[in-house]
Amino acid sequence: MKQNFNNYKEIISLAEKLLVKYEFNPTISPKLDGSRRPLAYRIGEHELSEIFSDQLLNPETTEIDKENFHSWDQNEFLMCGAGKTTCAISPNGDIYPCIVLRTPLGNLKKHSFSEIWHSFENRKIRTMNFQDLKTCTHCELLEYCDRCPGIALLEDGDMFGPSRFFCKIAEVRKSILPLLSFPRKRESRGNP
Repeated sequence: MKQNFNNYKEIISLAEKLLVKYEFNPTISPKLDGSRRPLAYRIGEHELSEIFSDQLLNPETTEIDKENFHSWDQNEFLMCGAGKTTCAISPNGDIYPCIVLRTPLGNLKKHSFSEIWHSFENRKIRTMNFQDLKTCTHCELLEYCDRCPGIALLEDGDMFGPSRFFCKIAEVRKSILPLLSFPRKRESRGNP
């Protein structure tokens, strides 16, 4: 975020001294009540470009293989683990697909976790796929995008629509791609 962006190399250095793994995530979402105040802490396009270009932060960055991209299972590629591999449980027992996607699935005081996990409501979330996205399916930035349905819902009101923040990240990734030096492409990439 804006307040600690200039210190990220020091954080990397500390992590290396402590022999611990590190990663970065520039995602800052609106509050769950809809307040956009936290968005003031997001870094800008210049800073995004710097961190996505930094090989210390992205040691496994490889060139996007556009020929193989279209043969990947795009449903799995685009959709997150919300309701599939993750969930969030509130202090009062409400279960949500993830910490950001606050679509209620059920409550542990009324139903077992298994009932909620296998419920119709969660199946709707779990089966979201590439074809459900309204405008993203035809976007030229698609292969650069890591969209989040929860942030799309909080930021722009539609979990199936674009998220301005992830669109900006995709634009940055596309713009820096020609500037990076990549390892040789692998013969077979498989699923990402």
